[in-house]
Amino acid sequence: MVAQATTLGDLVELLELPNLGVAIALNSEIIPKSNWKNTILTTGICVEVVSIASGG
Repeated sequence: MVAQATTLGDLVELLELPNLGVAIALNSEIIPKSNWKNTILTTGICVEVVSIASGG
């Protein structure tokens, strides 16, 4: 649960997500990083965070 008027950018900071290698989708729609600070989270929205991992 996050406070009212929390932006996606705020959530990224709260979760201490890395600056690179992360994609975020809201209700299965990828949100460009350039829109994170302007995208306000609303009640009932599904947030998916995907991070890129390398390995073999």
